[in-house]
Amino acid sequence: MKITPRQRASGTDYRINCGRRPDGSRWVEFRSTLQEARARAAEIESLRKRVGEIADGLTAQQLQDVVAAYELLSCTDITLTRAAEIALAHRPTKNLHAVAVLWGDFLGDLEARAADGQLRPASLAAARSSLGAFVNDFWEEIAERVTGEQIERWMRKQNYGPASFNRVLRYITQLFNFAPYGADNPAAGIRPAKKVYSEPGFMSPEDVERLFAIAWDEAPHIVARMALGFFCGIRSEELDRLEWAHVYLDTSTVRVSAEVSKTHFPRVVDIPGNALHWLIACRRPGGPIGPSSSVFFATRRRLCAALEIEWPHNAMRHTFATFHFAHHRQPQRTAEQLGHVQGVKLLYQHYRGLATSDAAARYWEIRPRTTAAETQERTA
Repeated sequence: MKITPRQRASGTDYRINCGRRPDGSRWVEFRSTLQEARARAAEIESLRKRVGEIADGLTAQQLQDVVAAYELLSCTDITLTRAAEIALAHRPTKNLHAVAVLWGDFLGDLEARAADGQLRPASLAAARSSLGAFVNDFWEEIAERVTGEQIERWMRKQNYGPASFNRVLRYITQLFNFAPYGADNPAAGIRPAKKVYSEPGFMSPEDVERLFAIAWDEAPHIVARMALGFFCGIRSEELDRLEWAHVYLDTSTVRVSAEVSKTHFPRVVDIPGNALHWLIACRRPGGPIGPSSSVFFATRRRLCAALEIEWPHNAMRHTFATFHFAHHRQPQRTAEQLGHVQGVKLLYQHYRGLATSDAAARYWEIRPRTTAAETQERTA
């Protein structure tokens, strides 16, 4: 390798004739001192020796691939080494999983649990609806490469409210917890949205009384369900599964079995005096406590429209919780009636509206205005 001095106006530097590059062009470098030029020449000679040793172990096709790769990169500022690093970082391997595959496995597990009775159909439907948009947008992404920043950025773009944000985040976390590759869950570091408290909606004693009166006259088949919802606080989906065999009028209790309970925790619910009057008035020897939820919802919408009254979200359970607490002032007792296994926190956060003790007293006096003969005729 030849080193020659080059005279310039600013002084002397040294030219290193390095031969030819792989693409055939001349390879020339310059250094400001002879010592630097010799050091660089030695470095190039060492590199050539190493490349030669490596080349000796390569096939003709592999050598052609090296030259072709170098030519492809010659019009960029990317080195061959950097190109290899990029390729390694993005290579598909049999150990990587697309989000589509992860979702299929996760959904299959949920469906199997639902088929075995370990998961409610409503919970399966909630998982589908909560994850649908996320899975659709991340369908082709490699699950192992999805980052928390990607997930959070996507969620912010959806403009979710606090409750929806936290619900979707919970399901995304479950999805990546199901992943078999054992990596850290990318959703684990995302902070839940801060919930802003708003008083739950509930119905006034006057509106509830009017609704029972019109239901008693026009739709008596829904009265038992209304009594157990408004005055016992039983969940709508539990009422769908409840039968008269679970209602013990002689002890004024309802047995919500594990099969009926949303949380799979059985509980005994007290029947207050006014609810007992309604249930006695419309009792049946057996069978479901009332019509299907779709029939009930359609009927109560019609009745509310006729009375021109609003039906707030989860109206029966929220109204029960509001007036039960206002009447008894015992949050633990109210939470137990509701079946809140977490204690009173959920009661204060989502179920208890603000009502006076006078309004509560009127509420617990709502009972049928009927004679014994009329009651006997209805239950015959």
